[in-house]
Amino acid sequence: MSHELGRSLDSLTRIPIKTTVFIALSFAIFLSYYDIASFPYVSPIIKKNWDVSDTQIAFGVSMNIVGFLIGPICITLFADSYGRKNAIMVTVLILGIGSILEGVSQNMSQLGIFKLLAGAGGGAAITIVSVYIGEMSPKSKRGRYTSIPILLGVIGLVFSGAIAILLMEQDYVFGITIINGWRVILIIPGIAVFLALLFGWLLPESPRWLLSKGKLEKTNATLESMGIARIESSVEEDNNRIKNGGMLRLFSIYFVRSKHLLLRLILLTISCGT
Repeated sequence: MSHELGRSLDSLTRIPIKTTVFIALSFAIFLSYYDIASFPYVSPIIKKNWDVSDTQIAFGVSMNIVGFLIGPICITLFADSYGRKNAIMVTVLILGIGSILEGVSQNMSQLGIFKLLAGAGGGAAITIVSVYIGEMSPKSKRGRYTSIPILLGVIGLVFSGAIAILLMEQDYVFGITIINGWRVILIIPGIAVFLALLFGWLLPESPRWLLSKGKLEKTNATLESMGIARIESSVEEDNNRIKNGGMLRLFSIYFVRSKHLLLRLILLTISCGT
């Protein structure tokens, strides 16, 4: 059945999800990279306002990096058990809530904990969104579709500095009074919460994951909702393909081997230079 499903998805001319949902997923990647790349720009202000040492600033950076690294490992276990859709919703919500809490934190200890939370959500979101897009895309255009979120990730890295400088140096932006601009900079990824609430319900579950769990009826229901023909088979083959090797498969293919690894290394370099 998995081969039949693969042929059905690979025969498509485009990814079978709404354009607005795909844009929302890609923007979540942008916010994930922005979250960690923007901190070096606000850390000097935090150091001055809170009268903290370089060591304490390094604590916040380290917590963000730790979260960014452990998030993908944890989400693979969750995604294998509860599905790609639920995993995406959870990770984006964690990123958004963590970022909002960063912006309202009152000391370095709080900020460090919330940076850990946001980092874990962001790192996990990058991984699971890449997995999801890869599983949903037709083979002939998989590279194109998976490259778009990577491109937005690069944009997040590049423009995080410009956004930070704009908010820190201006009293008014688009007619809005900016107070404690550094807090606004940290809160921006909180937009992810609204993305999850607005577009999460439009996200179809990955048919490949459903089939790997033996959920043929749900697989066919999902395929029909996307305008794809049902698959019919009485032989349940490859039912345990992801169950038996899911965590290793997801981690190695989409984290270690993907282009996102290069961006992660760049982020580590930026953060370590804070």
